[in-house]
Amino acid sequence: MQDKVDFLARKYTKYFFIIILTTIVVVTFGGLTKGKNITLPFKASYPYDYNNCSSKFWLSYISQCLSVYCGGLVTIGFETFIMVLIIQICSQLDIIYHRLQTLPYLNKNNMSNETKEAKIIKECVLHHNYIYTLSEKLNDIFSIVFGVQFVGSIVNICTLVYSLTSRNELNDKFFAHALLLQSMLFQIYIYCYAGNEVMLKSLKVADIIDIVDWTMLARKTKEGLLLIAVRSKKPIIISGGPMISMTLTTFVTILRTSYAAYNLLESSHA
Repeated sequence: MQDKVDFLARKYTKYFFIIILTTIVVVTFGGLTKGKNITLPFKASYPYDYNNCSSKFWLSYISQCLSVYCGGLVTIGFETFIMVLIIQICSQLDIIYHRLQTLPYLNKNNMSNETKEAKIIKECVLHHNYIYTLSEKLNDIFSIVFGVQFVGSIVNICTLVYSLTSRNELNDKFFAHALLLQSMLFQIYIYCYAGNEVMLKSLKVADIIDIVDWTMLARKTKEGLLLIAVRSKKPIIISGGPMISMTLTTFVTILRTSYAAYNLLESSHA
């Protein structure tokens, strides 16, 4: 269970690293393909004229490249760290699944197993409450950040799409914008995917309890199962502000909203 979640977290971290690194390489080295008309990766204002001095130009070029690489590595670390935190909730819910499913197989007639059964259900109740507490803390800490990021992503996505469709030639800027669009979409996707998995797995706890053979359980164990079942009726929602829930439905909504904003922008310039 834990290994499966760890493998999934590592896989998406590698994918995101490759996408961001490819984008950075194209952004920083794309200008070198222009031959003699090499330009800096980004327009910037310096207290010196770098156009008439090759040493100043290359120092400015290298400093911009280093800044982009450092920013990219920070982005990879921050985004994947939060994704891992969210997806680790799934592994904790999987542990609860397994422990609940093993309850009926304990021998009820054996006093030591009755004690073990009571201990397991108590730990399951506390563990389940802890998972909900963890999700609430994640929302308290990152909710505003998620909300701002999602709103900003809508603006950036429609702007990048408009920029790509308005270009008539395939140059370094076109590929840089295309890769940047891909990285932003994947960044939002991993958040929505992780949040969607947490929501589905938190709802699945009640389904697991339904298929447990209650006739073989002690009364206190049944009461504990009822507590978990009632709590699990309210799913765990990782949110970005009071109105944005991190699910695959939200990801589709972001794409539709970005496309609608792009159409509005396109029609205003028609």
